[in-house]
Amino acid sequence: MDRRRRNGRRKGGFLSWLIGLVRMMIFLIVLVMVLKHEVVYSRLPYTARILVDDVDILLRQTEDFFPDFAEAVEGMISRIPFFSDYFDKADWGENGPPRRPSDNEKETKQSGEGFPAHDSGYSFSDGVAGESTPETAYSGQETDDGFSLSGIDFNYGDTGYCYSLLDSSDEQRMYMEILEGLRNVEEFPVSTPSTEMLEKVYFHLLADHPEIFYVSGYASTVQTMNGLPISLKVSPDYSMSREDVEKYKSSVEDIAREILVGAPGNGTDYDFVKYIFDYLIRTTEYELGADQNQNILSVLIKGRSVCNGYSKTMQYLLGLGGIESVTVSGVADGELHAWNVVKMDGAYYQFDVTWGDALSSGEDGYGDYVNYAYFALTSEEMERDHQPDDTFRIPSCTAAEGNYFIKNGLFVEGEDMEKLARIFTRAHSAGQSFIQFRCSSSGVREWCLSELVSEGKLGQLLPGLTEYRYAVQEAQNVLCFFMD
Repeated sequence: MDRRRRNGRRKGGFLSWLIGLVRMMIFLIVLVMVLKHEVVYSRLPYTARILVDDVDILLRQTEDFFPDFAEAVEGMISRIPFFSDYFDKADWGENGPPRRPSDNEKETKQSGEGFPAHDSGYSFSDGVAGESTPETAYSGQETDDGFSLSGIDFNYGDTGYCYSLLDSSDEQRMYMEILEGLRNVEEFPVSTPSTEMLEKVYFHLLADHPEIFYVSGYASTVQTMNGLPISLKVSPDYSMSREDVEKYKSSVEDIAREILVGAPGNGTDYDFVKYIFDYLIRTTEYELGADQNQNILSVLIKGRSVCNGYSKTMQYLLGLGGIESVTVSGVADGELHAWNVVKMDGAYYQFDVTWGDALSSGEDGYGDYVNYAYFALTSEEMERDHQPDDTFRIPSCTAAEGNYFIKNGLFVEGEDMEKLARIFTRAHSAGQSFIQFRCSSSGVREWCLSELVSEGKLGQLLPGLTEYRYAVQEAQNVLCFFMD
């Protein structure tokens, strides 16, 4: 009798333990799915993302041991709309990966509420403006002196800017070991058994290689011999199979060729960078919940993304054109954000292509415009509202001659009405209904507004003008005028 009671207690204890384990697994699955959702994951601290990725890998590995249980739990939770994107799988059928929508297929541009891409410091005046046409447009046509596609390395080379920041030959060797493993879409060992070095080198490598779009974090296991560490086994968090990677890579390369064929072939770095900057803004919709929005697939295939997708795609396309650049992460106006540092015509500049899309929404009647307030800035200018994190050291940007406004005679240095008259009459003669220019200081900016708006001198410069709207970007002292 006593033995049966003891056995009963053992069975009950085991059952309670099993139920507790199941509950814990369900809790972890739900927690990871919440934290991996784009809205939440993009706002996690750097170290927290690594921890979440490690737990995610561990849970996925348990699916091999409990496939029916995992499938049942995922099937139940995936019906909840918030979690649906976590379970989205590519369904290509016989035609390969999806293509990005054509201009005729695009929907109205959506803005992420409260997200910095369309909250880039502009304040708009009251009033109503008529519809207007873009200042310039991407044609998609190959020109007589177009960019040559011969010699493009779609493997993106082996090293980049962040490789040059590595301190030792051990770090550089680990960089190449990681690169080979990621390109082969496999688990792999690295020869130096240092988890601190692995963390540094791994994310320096990803910063150099936007074409590696199919991986985020990783897990690592120390391998020992006679109790001593000899190497690390790295298990990257791949988002798709090797076969799917190859299909997407083929699709991305085809799209990149279509983009590059229209680029200026005999111009300066500035001409090429501006072409890519304009192209991304003209053809990409900002959408906070866009699929794959942390990599180049969201822009090149889906045509919808957020700041990290914009920035990595700019880095990718510039790299194919032979121009060094890197994606910088940090904070802008209190929100997590990403932008670029680009080496253009021998000097480093900072660019924010996402905020360049801030005027490209037709929802408020402004039409399709490119905002150049964040095109080729110095470090001091960008850091007025952008603060980079410490993932890696970014170069000091001090040159000014590549700035869009300086390059195009749209920079007002003082109380110069003659300069304003030249800017507006030249644009009006060219048939432009959108004019933007930059002032050297907030004082000059306020003087321009007073003269043009309060004193009514814009109407004197452009006879016949009846209605207009204007926008002010205070951090960069840029003024934009939209005319009927």
